[in-house]
Amino acid sequence: VQTCALPILLAAMDDVGYYQGVSQHTQYIMTEMFRDANWVERYVTENQKRLRDTYRTLKEEALDPIGVPIPVPAQGSHFAWADFSPFLSSTTTEKDLWLELFQEAKVLLTTGESCSGDKPGMFRIVYTWPEGGIDAMKELGRRLIRWKAARENKEEKKLD
Repeated sequence: VQTCALPILLAAMDDVGYYQGVSQHTQYIMTEMFRDANWVERYVTENQKRLRDTYRTLKEEALDPIGVPIPVPAQGSHFAWADFSPFLSSTTTEKDLWLELFQEAKVLLTTGESCSGDKPGMFRIVYTWPEGGIDAMKELGRRLIRWKAARENKEEKKLD
């Protein structure tokens, strides 16, 4: 039972909820599917394997080569926190780095600031993909490695 001091809000939510319900047909199909314990076991096992392999690829082929750690290993989540703070400077903000990664590496990450990250330079990377996650993380790695090399070349030219 919901209680609310604003009956108008409850009425509006009831109207919206009507369109958000799951059809009876879908409920029936899902119920039948989950009755098959062998299928559920295979499904869970395969998804755990995919998550583990994609996470490993994210870490080993995308982040480790550019020196970006995952400070807290992901366990049961759909994303990992990546610490890009070494790429910040006194004149570079997290938003500047986010924009640089997007424009230069063609990588779109979620800023830590928008997700209550605990320090500047933390980015959230979603590594869960229904299919092709390993290939996606390898591509992420290629883009980040090229980005870091180009960034280092620019910094060297500034010193010359």
